[in-house]
Amino acid sequence: MSVVAIDTHAFIKRMTGAGMPEAQAEVLAETLAEPPLPISRDAVVESVERLGRSIDRRFMVVDQRITDLETKVDTGFLEVRACLHRLDHHMGGLGQRQDSLEQSMGGIEQRQDRLEHNMGVLMENQLHTNRSVDAIMAHLGITKPM
Repeated sequence: MSVVAIDTHAFIKRMTGAGMPEAQAEVLAETLAEPPLPISRDAVVESVERLGRSIDRRFMVVDQRITDLETKVDTGFLEVRACLHRLDHHMGGLGQRQDSLEQSMGGIEQRQDRLEHNMGVLMENQLHTNRSVDAIMAHLGITKPM
């Protein structure tokens, strides 16, 4: 460890000459003239090692938190996948039901077409019947009531 000698009087004159207030220059000179704190190399090494251990402990805690979060995220993804699988299964069932309904609708539409055709035939038959009745009544001389 080395000690630096300082001419406090010359230092104060120089600082006040540069514009520093004299009281402040005196305090600065006294501080610089004090012997440095004795710090051994071993004490510095020990402090650095202690700091390193503290940092290692903090990193272990952070690493554990990250691992816990990764586990939660992985679990969440598995749950989402399971839900999507169930949804796909239900959607497949809905697709089959839709196909079945479309087939039923096709059958209903065919029945409706046949019904409309039959109604047309019935209407034509009714018209022919009415004409036949009118012709018979006219031939027999019967007038139609109004």
